[in-house]
Amino acid sequence: MDERLTPPDEPETVVSGLFTTRHRLETGAGLRGEFTFPAFRSVVRFRTPEGREWTARRVDWWRGEYELREGETVVATARPRRFLRREVEVEFGGRSYTLRPVRFWGRAWRLSDGEGNALMEVHPKGLLRRGARLEVRAPVDLPLAVFTYYLVYTLWQQETAAAAASH
Repeated sequence: MDERLTPPDEPETVVSGLFTTRHRLETGAGLRGEFTFPAFRSVVRFRTPEGREWTARRVDWWRGEYELREGETVVATARPRRFLRREVEVEFGGRSYTLRPVRFWGRAWRLSDGEGNALMEVHPKGLLRRGARLEVRAPVDLPLAVFTYYLVYTLWQQETAAAAASH
């Protein structure tokens, strides 16, 4: 199977599980892989049907830095662009990308290349529905799409925790 997501793929995630959750990345062509988000561990795994596996984790809790690994090799990193800003700088394959909210208020996030061209967006399925819809606007390497989804889902969890703590 191709190692890229393209606009005709119309990918979405289907979530199952209560504590440890599984997020199946599905397209019109079938299953592209499955995330495992453990309830009490910080390492998230994504495994393709062909057996490739990437792990994502937060490597610096104070600075909010993340990495994606394939085996022992770091293939992508992410860090906040500025303190207290909802913007993330992503490095993948020697290139820089930016992940930022689509709107000031809202949960959808957009990944753009170094020139500002939108590559993909991650939208929640709905208020009471688990999972997400990935709107691919240009071909995106699968590991970059996987890392982007992981980052957005992690940011959603942080926003939910912050909102719950404020009540």
